[in-house]
Amino acid sequence: MAERAEEILARAGRLLPAEETGQVPTTRQELARLMPDVVRELSELEAALSPDDPSGPVLRARLGGLHALLSLTGPGTEENRAEGVRLLRAARAGLPPDTWEARRAAVALALLLVPMPPMTQDGKPPAFPELFAWAARNDFSSEPLQADMKEAGDIFAELSAVHLPGPLAVQVAQISSATAFFRQAAAARDYNGLFDMAGRILPDVVADPAQREQLGALLHVARTLPQPEPGTAASAEPPPGTGPAEQESEERVAAMVRLMVEMAVPGALGADGLAEHLRLLEAPRRHAPPGAGTAADDAFKAGLAHMVLALRTGDPERVVDAAERLRVAVAGLPPGDGTRQMVERMSPALQLLSGRSRGSREADERASRLLAELDPGPLTDPERFRQGPLEQVRMLLRLLLLLERLAAQDAPGREELEAITEELLFVVQRSREDDEWYGLAVLILGMALLVDARSTGSLSALRRGARYLSLAADHPGAPYYRRVLAVVRLPLLALTATLERDPDQIMTAVHEARAALPETELVVNERARTRWAIAMLLEAAHRLTREPARLDEAIAELEAGRAELAAGVDPETSRGLLWQLARSRGERAAAGGPGAAADRAAAIGTGLDCLRLTGEAVLLQLGAEHGLRTATDGAGDGLRVAAWAATRAGTGDGAADPAAGETRDVLEALELSRALVLKAAATSVGVPEQLAALGHAELAREWRRTVPDTGQRNEPLLSDPARVTEIPGTLRRRALDVLRGAPGPDGAPRPLLRVPDAAELLRGLRDSGADALAYLVPGPEPQHDGAGGDGFALVLDGGSGECTVLPLPGLSPAGRAPLARYLDASAARSALRRKRPAGGLDAREAAHAVRAVQAVQAAEMRWRSALEALCDWAGPAALAPLLDHVGRERGDAPGPPRLVLVPCGNLGVVPWHAARLPAGPAARAARRYAVQEAVLSYAASGAEFLRAAARGRMPLRSCPVLVTDPRLNLVRAEDEVLALHRLCYPDARVLGRFLDGPPPGIRVTGAGTPEELLAVLPGGAGPRASMVHVMSHGSAGTRPTLSALDLAPPDGGPGPADGARGPDPGGLTVSRLLDRPGGPASGEPGPLVVLSACETDLSTRDHDEALTLATAIVARGATDAVGSRWTALDGASALFMAVFHHFAARRSLAPPDALRAAQMWMLDPGRQAPDGLGGELLREAGRPYLADVVAWAAFIHQGSPCPAGPGVPAATDPAKGKAKGKETGKGKVRR
Repeated sequence: MAERAEEILARAGRLLPAEETGQVPTTRQELARLMPDVVRELSELEAALSPDDPSGPVLRARLGGLHALLSLTGPGTEENRAEGVRLLRAARAGLPPDTWEARRAAVALALLLVPMPPMTQDGKPPAFPELFAWAARNDFSSEPLQADMKEAGDIFAELSAVHLPGPLAVQVAQISSATAFFRQAAAARDYNGLFDMAGRILPDVVADPAQREQLGALLHVARTLPQPEPGTAASAEPPPGTGPAEQESEERVAAMVRLMVEMAVPGALGADGLAEHLRLLEAPRRHAPPGAGTAADDAFKAGLAHMVLALRTGDPERVVDAAERLRVAVAGLPPGDGTRQMVERMSPALQLLSGRSRGSREADERASRLLAELDPGPLTDPERFRQGPLEQVRMLLRLLLLLERLAAQDAPGREELEAITEELLFVVQRSREDDEWYGLAVLILGMALLVDARSTGSLSALRRGARYLSLAADHPGAPYYRRVLAVVRLPLLALTATLERDPDQIMTAVHEARAALPETELVVNERARTRWAIAMLLEAAHRLTREPARLDEAIAELEAGRAELAAGVDPETSRGLLWQLARSRGERAAAGGPGAAADRAAAIGTGLDCLRLTGEAVLLQLGAEHGLRTATDGAGDGLRVAAWAATRAGTGDGAADPAAGETRDVLEALELSRALVLKAAATSVGVPEQLAALGHAELAREWRRTVPDTGQRNEPLLSDPARVTEIPGTLRRRALDVLRGAPGPDGAPRPLLRVPDAAELLRGLRDSGADALAYLVPGPEPQHDGAGGDGFALVLDGGSGECTVLPLPGLSPAGRAPLARYLDASAARSALRRKRPAGGLDAREAAHAVRAVQAVQAAEMRWRSALEALCDWAGPAALAPLLDHVGRERGDAPGPPRLVLVPCGNLGVVPWHAARLPAGPAARAARRYAVQEAVLSYAASGAEFLRAAARGRMPLRSCPVLVTDPRLNLVRAEDEVLALHRLCYPDARVLGRFLDGPPPGIRVTGAGTPEELLAVLPGGAGPRASMVHVMSHGSAGTRPTLSALDLAPPDGGPGPADGARGPDPGGLTVSRLLDRPGGPASGEPGPLVVLSACETDLSTRDHDEALTLATAIVARGATDAVGSRWTALDGASALFMAVFHHFAARRSLAPPDALRAAQMWMLDPGRQAPDGLGGELLREAGRPYLADVVAWAAFIHQGSPCPAGPGVPAATDPAKGKAKGKETGKGKVRR
């Protein structure tokens, strides 16, 4: 028996720390294999021991040591710990204190007495849920735990006086120090001190990075919870209330803390933990709550839990649900209640989350307004930094407001940017690193410096900004920001490393980012955004090294990110990643190689997908202004995709018919990227009618009940109104799904924003009597993606039925130099004309006014010179080759060709009808203009052409309306309206004002307000006009949606003074035209609308949207519109309009033909005035300057190109077009 006991004790000794090293001399695998048998056998011996057995102390020491190993390194249980404590306490009483056996037993007992969670089966710290549960079960200020820690402290004090092996001595000293501090802090309930200590030792005691991150997040959350005052001694008595209701409250608090950690470290709760905690927080209490306000607190916690899920999934319905829960939670609380104020200050974050998940700019704007209303002011008051949770929320609100300001489209100016930077520096310097807002403040400071670097080109600011962003990303006290910051930081690293020309730095960041790819996402599309950022790094490395492998890696990352994109939410990320992928594929195709054809095809396909996403995003917006801002996000993208496709059509890329499919892609790219706001306005009309027609009558009724027609604003499809409850999220989603999957004519599902194909456009040309539709496409600026170079025309020929890519080198970036000069001169001219001084000036002001007038005159001369050069360029660059091509296709067909032009990009400002043609096949003499060779109409897109061409024309004289000078600021307005009234429209209604009152025979029925004009247009409330002629000032706005006609204010005043801020109540803007409810009925004929005002068909920016007053009026139901490209001369303009209406109303020419006839009349030196013309206009008809381009070429035609006169429906003659050839849509490239 004794021999067996000695053999078992020897085996146990070999499993315990050795005296020489202090370490266990065997592996974990060997321990796991040997320990169960040794423990069992020793336990049997210990049970058989007599009280006076001399081997008892050693046996108990070694058996207790094995139980300690199991408890401290796994896989032990609480029973192992309790048994180890019992055995080691008994052993210490009988062991000589100066032996290794006694010292080893003392170390093991002290470690068991220090509160530690049980290890896992493989010896690792427990997962976060188990660790949290263990911590929640232990009150570290309780008397039993305090006694255990005192005993451990005494043992550590003993051990400090004896020799221990080196590594063990260091470990014991560290644990001894930590235990002493922990015991004192726990006894005094100094929890912040405990959290600080835990944060310091965390990197040393937890090796696993994931667990370290979870515990760090828990400490961060714990610091934010209310704590008792330090120094409050722990009571020996149990708390007074520990019944079921109190226990249930504690469970809910614990669940909320766990959710906050899950928010910071996704995956901490495991696969099912998040849903389980949500169910707990949402469930009604099983026991009576202890006091008032508990229900509100529960609803508040459930709302926060849904915010976590909304962040994770990006689901807008969850955002709405979270907002509703939070609103209900505080509805019954008094205005000064802290929870209510907290929720009110969270509203901007909810609005931002809602807007980003759906791509709604309305929600973004609402969030910005809320932030501005709640803005506590600059954070330069030191008292703000230590004033509790509500003040912290105010601090975060101010920081969010600064972040929104830096990210706004109208970037802050120099002074404002300096003030923002100084404020943020003050916050960062005054804050502690563990303050809740510190990480966010550092982030925004870095962004402010980068905005400064972008505007000034300062490399120093760029480096400082990147350094602050790195600090924010690495800051351990900001778990909520670190993951998001990591994604923001990567592209900035790419920028700085590129400037430093350091590819090694880039690749180090790539390896780190790949290693940190999250398994569970903190926010929707986090993995996809991280891969996108990694791809940007790799492309930066490719730029520096020109190694093809780096570009290959970038494309692989983007393809992986594309596969991980969440469907139906976060459109901004989806569009950005897809466009980056398309560009990268295009770049690799441009480099050549065996895969170039496949890469170019993939670039085109991905680019088209991106354009479709942009179109749907525009459709989601509330109103034209938000739609335009979304459309500009993809400005120019369509031209690059079209250039890729045109290049592919020119090379053939292995296709049997090299242009058949590629011209289709060119057409689709152009249509997907043009006139998106106009398209959205047309698509949005009659949502319930569309739903009912598709068999969803109940859904249509629900939409009508939920979205009443206010008569003030058109609700674009799927948009969010000002209040969340007006269009529930589920209703938007259901309507989108129905309309997106609606069948087309062939029975197959059609895209929500489908674009016309070549066959439809060719059929439209045939039915309207036009010969060709030509997209004029400028060559993009050369970049790495192969899209730069010559421009081209995509010509659809109604006669041959072919779709042709016609190269136009004159539209290359270098070839467009005359256009660039014209744009500069035009901008300078418009700016100076708006600043012309008024009368009543003193001498000093008069001198200044003289100089201002001289500047205006000089700008006018420069502009006229640039206009002449532009017309000289436009012929050889585009119109001459185009007319030659169309002429060959027409053969000997009688009459001039009829062309519809869709000018893309900034080609939309060119008066193509005034292009001067050189002598040749397209011109019978030198210096002839395009208008003398063809009937030219303009269209915003092919789709807009089809919509206008399908409308019939109303007889012009059936219900004409003349709007004359509502603000009495035009010189020849009265002459113009009197001539039109006398010669063409004697029964016309007149809106507006006359300087000395209306002359006899003139029936004035209104002041000419925007509402009066809208009432007579299609969809208006009044009798529909057959012809509307507007004589007023007009202007192209700084944004196309702000372009406006200057009409009469509703209150009858004179209109705003020059320089006045705020909206003009008498201005009829593009936004107001497009956003109003109603629209033309299907098949309803439309009026002719003539805008005899300045700049009514001019867009100063965002040219591909083709948003002008003229295009907006056509989109809202007019069959024809006439607008101007520049500020016209009053006398020439009035005469021109009289002649135009003479041809349209008295000669019954179609509007495009009447416009051409009037322009040719102006060019004719032997012109004869129309019968009945008299007074000033008759004298004007003899002026020689009428043949100048500036006098006759300002006006253009938008709408139907049909040659049928007014009163004849378009495309009603079945014989028309039957001999026009086939509708093949076959592609062709003319090289």
